[in-house]
Amino acid sequence: MKIFLTAVVALFLIACQEEPTQQSTSSQASGDTLVYYRQPDVDFFELPYCAGTYGCDTVNCIDIDCNVGKLFATSCSATPYPWRCINEGDTLTVIVLISGVEYPDKTHCAGKNETIEPIYYGDSKAVPQGSQFDTPPQGWPTASAQGLAIDSKTGKINIDQSVANGIFGVVPKHGSERNIRIYYKLNDESHYTLNYTDITFVYDSSAGNARITDDGPGGGTVVIVKSCN
Repeated sequence: MKIFLTAVVALFLIACQEEPTQQSTSSQASGDTLVYYRQPDVDFFELPYCAGTYGCDTVNCIDIDCNVGKLFATSCSATPYPWRCINEGDTLTVIVLISGVEYPDKTHCAGKNETIEPIYYGDSKAVPQGSQFDTPPQGWPTASAQGLAIDSKTGKINIDQSVANGIFGVVPKHGSERNIRIYYKLNDESHYTLNYTDITFVYDSSAGNARITDDGPGGGTVVIVKSCN
């Protein structure tokens, strides 16, 4: 039987200093299986229908041992990669979603009191209450210290306040970019395991319309801030 297993991964967690814990899985609407990943560098998801001798693709931080039907994360990363196992015969596709949050790609107007809210990929549509945002490892800078106006309880970002705080400098210039990493801990089956997501902020003072299409989970986040009158 020929099996293609494709993981649409929201985010990989990076809690490299945490003690290993068992995986937690459940089913949900946006995937056949929802995985709450808690610890890298150990096997965290077994695929019983992938037991056999297979040829596998290994991409960056994901390593598949299809002989035993296990998925491994070999390094810390928040970037998703598709993976597959192949054998002879029919084709079966399985969607696996690893829980996490991401912000939508979008263009926002400065001076309009606009905000950005995180999208939760998990067992509900809303970010679980009790989650924590802007929680970097000890010694690492917070997003707030870099000028990002982020609510530590909800993850909501205020565009105007962030610009006023200087994420594009004292006087924003056209084409200015700022990459900011937001660490967070979710109050779900991951049990507050440390995770992160990256956002690239771009300042656009041109007169034209700057449009961007959200590419869904794992595509990375680009936020364009325009000087709208």
